[in-house]
Amino acid sequence: MEKDETYLLDVDNPMVIPINTKVRFLLTSNDVIHAWWVPDFAVKRDAVPGFINETWAIVEEPGIYRGQCAELCGKEHAYMPIHVKVLSHDDYSAWVAVKQKEMAALADDPNKVWTLEDLVARGEKVYAANCVACHQASGKGAGPIKPLDGAAVVLGLLTVRLSGHFLPLGTIAWGLALYYLFGTLEIACSGYRGWPYGWQSLMTATIERNPAFVAP
Repeated sequence: MEKDETYLLDVDNPMVIPINTKVRFLLTSNDVIHAWWVPDFAVKRDAVPGFINETWAIVEEPGIYRGQCAELCGKEHAYMPIHVKVLSHDDYSAWVAVKQKEMAALADDPNKVWTLEDLVARGEKVYAANCVACHQASGKGAGPIKPLDGAAVVLGLLTVRLSGHFLPLGTIAWGLALYYLFGTLEIACSGYRGWPYGWQSLMTATIERNPAFVAP
């Protein structure tokens, strides 16, 4: 298939925004520091793990606008294009309607009665997409990755009680990791909510074996 001169700058799911509208961008990262840079928008803003930065733009002409990650972020830095489509209000409304229908088609029926087979199939997809790289298809783990196969958290042998005002991302995961690695039961956690809130130590987690549960 013939490719045009911009094929290396295209993405699977470009950002789509309406014309002549103040659009607020919220920027963060799930790995390292990146920088969201679109020269035509006069916008360059860092995307930092654990923080949410913001910026805005009003675009007056419809069309395709391109940018690049402007922070040297690793070996894939050269392959991080930014692709923004700016549409008229009518075209944008039509695009939103199509996306809403697509999301509705993918949503679960709230009245569906889930069988064990349904739950196992859904869990297999989630595990394959998010967990298998570290925990392995067998669930046995490898190296420092502890096994899930036969683990108390999988068998329902753990109860997690949480108290506080704000739940930092990963509190339960880190708590379970500490439990397995060090036998720690009480974990004090600090979470960063991003500017202007600042650091807040607001969460404690208690992890203990659940004596009421009888393993099958």
